[in-house]
Amino acid sequence: MTVSERLVPFGYSLHNLSLLTDGSVANFAMFWSTATPRTSENQNDFPIKLRNPRIYSSQLTQYNSVPKTHSMQGKINNWVYLNKRVLPKLGIQLSDETINNLVKADRNTMIGFFDMMFNALQKVTNGQIVLPVANEEEKQVSKIEDVLSRSELVMDPKSATVVKQSINLSRTAKDQNEYTQKLSYNKYESPSRLNYRQNECQKCAIYEKKIRLLEEEIDFLRKKITEK
Repeated sequence: MTVSERLVPFGYSLHNLSLLTDGSVANFAMFWSTATPRTSENQNDFPIKLRNPRIYSSQLTQYNSVPKTHSMQGKINNWVYLNKRVLPKLGIQLSDETINNLVKADRNTMIGFFDMMFNALQKVTNGQIVLPVANEEEKQVSKIEDVLSRSELVMDPKSATVVKQSINLSRTAKDQNEYTQKLSYNKYESPSRLNYRQNECQKCAIYEKKIRLLEEEIDFLRKKITEK
């Protein structure tokens, strides 16, 4: 089967490459190719797009891990996430050049990737590739690590603030607040701009606290797993 034929069950094709450039379709296909129902309710007889993802789970990826996006940076972030957290489970590793070509909708690169991905998924079905089975603690660790991994990549398009930088700020949140207070004496700094800067400082402090708590929870869960 061609790549285009393999995409048909998922509601996509190679006729519109722009729909495939953000990685969401790849994640969608990988989820449903490896998904199993969590309950007795089985919707496998339904078309894929009519199934309820909430009653399914996959050992490969999560349904909402890769959101649809139209921004160039968002697309790159999605592919970097897949390349770090999902594709290695299938034995696939993408180069930076390949990711850039996928984002730019290079047809040959797109066909090559999806062909490689569907071949790997077929090996999962045939038992040639065995996906890791995690216990509850490991699933929780994986879920938190996914959040942290995404937080390192998420960028606010309005402020161009990379969340990852909130961990390694050159100035602490307190210093940032003092800095914004000094700006209030600058006659060239408008009140609205000053408020915007102060809000950004508060966001950084909140993100930093959330990430610290998640990292502490990961350490706690890992200790429980080790003790077992």
